[in-house]
Amino acid sequence: MHRRSSFGTTLVLAAGAALSFVELSHTTTPNSSSKKPELLHSSASEAPVTSVSLQDYLSQELPKIIAAQEKRLGITYATKPSIPLQLDDLHDERVKNFLRSGTSAYVFKCNEIHLSPLLFKRPTDCTGDCCFFDLAHACIIPKLRSALKSALDHELGHFYTDTLGERLNAKDWPPFSHAQDLNEIDLMYFTLCEGIADYFMHTMNTAEEDTFNEDHWPKNSTEATVAYVFEPRLFYKGGYHFVRPIIDVHGACGIEHLVRYVPQKADLFTLPELQKRMLEELAQKSK
Repeated sequence: MHRRSSFGTTLVLAAGAALSFVELSHTTTPNSSSKKPELLHSSASEAPVTSVSLQDYLSQELPKIIAAQEKRLGITYATKPSIPLQLDDLHDERVKNFLRSGTSAYVFKCNEIHLSPLLFKRPTDCTGDCCFFDLAHACIIPKLRSALKSALDHELGHFYTDTLGERLNAKDWPPFSHAQDLNEIDLMYFTLCEGIADYFMHTMNTAEEDTFNEDHWPKNSTEATVAYVFEPRLFYKGGYHFVRPIIDVHGACGIEHLVRYVPQKADLFTLPELQKRMLEELAQKSK
């Protein structure tokens, strides 16, 4: 049975190094693991499966996905995202390691969506990193088509808010501090970033019921750091719970309000009050 993919911005924990944000958000494919990935391909003994190349899929379906988002969410993409099909030239080994493990990524600094090769089928003679990262000959695996669509909707959410932030504030959004130590403001941006991207994904696919329990939200910096390292999905669910009524009611204006917002340290631990204040501010603007 297909299970829902999980999403999130990743924290790198290097030996002997402090915690630091990586400028990417990632999408994990179903059934991915930390083991060395096996190439997915068909053999002569398997029944033939109707498939389409990734190039053709992106050419035909990506404009439809973007148009559907624009219509449903009331937004307008100022530019179209870049989705490279040749990933072996990537110089960031952290990103390549995510891709090897079944993880797709949005890289903020270059506005690119990188799709994990494990989402696709390649020729049976495909071996080694050079072939593994070459998606030019990759084909869609029918049973993972919905996972690919969800991943694209989520990563497009990051692309939209990042490029919106660049237009509004002339810099990447979220503007992570890249401080050596994890801090409340970066975590607040992380919560907003993943909440909005999950909103895009859930709205454009099978809507996930918002069952988040506010009692589980971190109440101080220590709890927040522990939760981020050991239970990061808490921030995705909490972010979705926070932004959902704001975007439900105010659409594109609500998203812009969230992107313009500059967090204060205490905001991370008072989300219900902050949500209420934002809704009031937007209600005033709409009069």
